[in-house]
Amino acid sequence: MAEPRPSDRRLGRAATIIAVLVVAIVVVIFITFNLSHDRALKNELITENAAAPAP
Repeated sequence: MAEPRPSDRRLGRAATIIAVLVVAIVVVIFITFNLSHDRALKNELITENAAAPAP
């Protein structure tokens, strides 16, 4: 099998770096969304408990 040309190798490396960056960004967005969603749920529960009349 022929050795890949240097330009092909550079393109492959660039594609790999871009793919890793895209995956990292998606993971960060997913984690951030989950944390903010959990925080909103906790705040909602705290508000409901505070607004509930004492038994």
